[in-house]
Amino acid sequence: MAGGDIEDAAGAAGGSAGADDRGVRDFGAGCCDADGDAGVADRFEAAAKKAKSPRRVAAVLLSEITMRLRLAGLEQEQSPVSMAGIVMAADLAESGEISSKILKQLLDACFAEGKDFAEIYERDKPQQISDTGAIEKMIDEVIAANPKQVEQVSRGEEDGGGVLCGAGDEGQQGAGESGGAE
Repeated sequence: MAGGDIEDAAGAAGGSAGADDRGVRDFGAGCCDADGDAGVADRFEAAAKKAKSPRRVAAVLLSEITMRLRLAGLEQEQSPVSMAGIVMAADLAESGEISSKILKQLLDACFAEGKDFAEIYERDKPQQISDTGAIEKMIDEVIAANPKQVEQVSRGEEDGGGVLCGAGDEGQQGAGESGGAE
């Protein structure tokens, strides 16, 4: 979306002038809710300035956090995830240390347990696997553990492929990075 389109979208969504315009101008996203909550905008701006990618902070806040707040019937101030937690989540996702799938799982845990992102992240220590050698090792292990399904796939039967994919997913627990897969 071009800068003008973002501003137009923010205005059409009912954002107020001032704090929301600042978010559009500085970070490429409206940072207030439809009520134009300047307090949220100020907290967002402070958090975004600390992040590696303010746009990623906006994306996490406006999509992942807002969706979970709405589902739980909570206001922004009641979120178990602090702005510092949102910055941490955004920075980890931006750097590729966690995948979007892991990010969503961690945020789900935050809301389910009422704990901030840092606490859940430190407890679970999820890691993104992008080392092709490690991924190849997992694939070799899945193949070795499922000779019947490998034989089915070799004969062109599709039933075995699903089992192998499922076993691979279980082995990586959402930590695989698919950027190198073709």
